[in-house]
Amino acid sequence: MSDRRLAALGRAREPLKRLRDFGLRTQARLGYALGAARPKQIVVCGYPRSGTSLLYNMLSASLDGYRFGHFEVPCLQHIRDRRPFVSKRPLDVFALEELVARNVFDKQLYTVVVVRDLRDVLTSIHPRIPHDYFIGYDASYQVGPDYPYGSKRLHPGIAAYYAQIERLSELEGLTHVLVRYEDLVANPDAAQHRLAEALGVHFKRRFSAFHERPDLHAYRYAGAERPVDASRVRENDAIDASRCGKWRSPEHRPRIAAEFAAHPQMLEMLRAYGYETDDRWFEAYAGEPPARAAASAARREARRGLGRRREDGNERP
Repeated sequence: MSDRRLAALGRAREPLKRLRDFGLRTQARLGYALGAARPKQIVVCGYPRSGTSLLYNMLSASLDGYRFGHFEVPCLQHIRDRRPFVSKRPLDVFALEELVARNVFDKQLYTVVVVRDLRDVLTSIHPRIPHDYFIGYDASYQVGPDYPYGSKRLHPGIAAYYAQIERLSELEGLTHVLVRYEDLVANPDAAQHRLAEALGVHFKRRFSAFHERPDLHAYRYAGAERPVDASRVRENDAIDASRCGKWRSPEHRPRIAAEFAAHPQMLEMLRAYGYETDDRWFEAYAGEPPARAAASAARREARRGLGRRREDGNERP
């Protein structure tokens, strides 16, 4: 069948789909009115490298009675599941409008959006992409099936995430909860208390002790998702506040200097999130020696080139 005929068939079926969804939603609401429990779906999303995996394991280790998706299952895959469900995937921040539209069982939808100091986000290294910074202002990596060599910078960057998160307050049909990574690691039990109230859930175990139950952790780098650099896997470790502020390390100076010089919009974003009150912190980076920044960029490009050559099969280990 041609693409044109398939498109026409799809359009012809739309009224039937809308009628079906209306019936399912009406039936579900009637059941809730008669006393049936209204299920919840909780979506953990936000910036990549912001602590979504850590929070996901905290939730799975302390929240009973919920199903947790494997690794980064898209939230849309379970919108027609009547059981209480929690998923984690940074990219789902871009799927929330569709999630609301597909909510035919009128579930209670919650989104937990994790934000972090953008300087730490910019300088974070992914365990499966150890040869480069994972996310920049314009793009982030899509991990390929032959990782890390099949990975490409095809996913949205900080600019798109920031804009989408700003729009969430206008989205009806779900409850939006914002969590700062720094608050989560500074006082995990206080953050847990705020989440319990916002989500209307009861936690059985404390966030601060989540590492004591690795058997309950839903997010694992294993099997097809195994890490390239296992030393960078921290989602199962005890809380360590020293994870914050690593962007200040001298090795990241060229990265910070180059990204903020090229995209000064991020200075405003930092202020909006409350990480800075002005831009004076960047004065120390404004004079970053160009040669040093260029050398750092050359090293990163060389690592990318090595990855591309391995992808082509010339230097695969």
